[in-house]
Amino acid sequence: MRELLEEFIDNLKKQDVAKVIVTSREELKREIVKFLWKKNISEVVTSPEELYNQLHLYPYLQSIGREFPRKSENVVGIFQVESGVANTGTLLTIHSNRYEKLASLLPEVTIGLIEEEKIVPDIDKLFDLITPDRDMTLITGPSKTADIEKIIVKGAHGPRELNVFIIKKEGGRSPL
Repeated sequence: MRELLEEFIDNLKKQDVAKVIVTSREELKREIVKFLWKKNISEVVTSPEELYNQLHLYPYLQSIGREFPRKSENVVGIFQVESGVANTGTLLTIHSNRYEKLASLLPEVTIGLIEEEKIVPDIDKLFDLITPDRDMTLITGPSKTADIEKIIVKGAHGPRELNVFIIKKEGGRSPL
């Protein structure tokens, strides 16, 4: 498992993705709040919606619920990652509705939460684990394009900044 985690982290770096490793629910909450306060952000949208309450963020941050703003620059999307691919740094998200999908794609800054044991070696192993009847998104790094004059532009078609919080089991139990 350690090798998969190291490979996953190396490939996140190659995709310009920041990572934070935590081992408890309190540490996860503290790191999320610290990250958002540093960016002067107080509103979040989560996927799934109940993640906001599960993480007990309400004393610190305001959920915007389903009222997604037209401008998403002051909102962070926090989403649960179903699986991660070590050899590419790709994240798999599964959605039960359109709103949950927007939480990982619309805000300029997003945070994916993944449990260490959900990291698989490659895309083939990932597709062995999932069923095709689910609405899912594969995310590899922040949105970027070089369509215009071959200059790389971040955030053209999705989040400008992607952050991944990796949750390691503490005492055999995941904090999520």
